Amino acid sequence: MAELNTTQELRRIGKALAAARGAQGLSQREVARRMRTDHKRIGEWEQGKRCLRLDTLLHLMSVLGITQDDLLRDLGQTARPAPPDPAPTPFPWMADLPTARAHLSAARDHTQQAKQIFAETRRLFAAAREGEPHVCT
Repeated sequence: MAELNTTQELRRIGKALAAARGAQGLSQREVARRMRTDHKRIGEWEQGKRCLRLDTLLHLMSVLGITQDDLLRDLGQTARPAPPDPAPTPFPWMADLPTARAHLSAARDHTQQAKQIFAETRRLFAAAREGEPHVCT
């Protein structure tokens, strides 16, 4: 799992997380209880004294009720724009047709491969019954 480990980044993120915690009116102990960790660790993260794993950061952001865009905004960075909404379809089930087509195509490929393997296996068994030598590749 990726870690955030430069001291400057950790301090900036820690300040933003402390501000978010304060805005929610939560103590370090309450956040620690919700995350099932020690309150001292919350303080170390907020002060930039401890590396913060990315999965832990995401969990902490969830506990604090902030999004990645909120955090980026607090850090003074530009958030990535949201992807455009797909064009509406007349029927909701049609929205997933490209994915369904891809799965169907993969299933056809696998079926064709299975048929080829089965035919080769049948040929080898028939040859073995007739006593023909064969080489497995």
